Amino acid sequence: MEIKGRNIAGHDDADAQYQLYFDCRDRGENVECIKWLRKAARNGLPDAEYEMGFVYEDGNLVRRSFRKAVEWYRKAAEHGIPEAWVNLGHCYHYGKGVVRDCREAVKLYRKGARMDDALAFYNLGVCYDRGEGVRQSDEKAVYWYKRAAELGVVKAQCNLGVCLINGIGCEGNAKEAVAWFRKAARRGDEKAMFNLWECYWDGEGVRKSKSLGLSWLRKAAEQGHATAERILGKLSATATKGKHP
Repeated sequence: MEIKGRNIAGHDDADAQYQLYFDCRDRGENVECIKWLRKAARNGLPDAEYEMGFVYEDGNLVRRSFRKAVEWYRKAAEHGIPEAWVNLGHCYHYGKGVVRDCREAVKLYRKGARMDDALAFYNLGVCYDRGEGVRQSDEKAVYWYKRAAELGVVKAQCNLGVCLINGIGCEGNAKEAVAWFRKAARRGDEKAMFNLWECYWDGEGVRKSKSLGLSWLRKAAEQGHATAERILGKLSATATKGKHP
């Protein structure tokens, strides 16, 4: 089966070349897999162009080159890959392979957003939240965070929860904030876990429960949340001092 695939790929069948890339990569044949990926990308397969961008940005299979990543992301974006607009925007947002240009990043994120890309929604939320490339707007940040959160972007869920519990850019709603924190925490977000500790500890949006709060604090600490580790250490030390022989 593979021999036939190689024969087809050798005749510039981009789809076959792209499949051989995955086959070779899964076997750990890095040099061979990149050869087929490059062939597929040069033959104009949009998914392969996007993958080439990712490979150069990631730097595991080839020497990392943000400049080449930008080149391939641009090709893929122009051929209709929504994620490529987002990754290209990310490169401009943080100055990877190009001169940092937040306004250009926003333009690129918007192109991804027009294609309903969830990460484009999230990144637009970040831009409005920080005032990067656009005039700062808490209301617009909340709008984009919510759109991303509804599509399952974990960081957007946590950020939306922060806005809701503090009434930033929206009417405060602690119960709804807790619901978004839970969604993010269940998917491993340590910041959401830490926020749930604060909610349970103080009784914001939930019935006050120090035991449940401590449970979330421990989970946040286990995920490497520095503040959670520090607070947990202080609480443990206080509890130890309170014990009598």
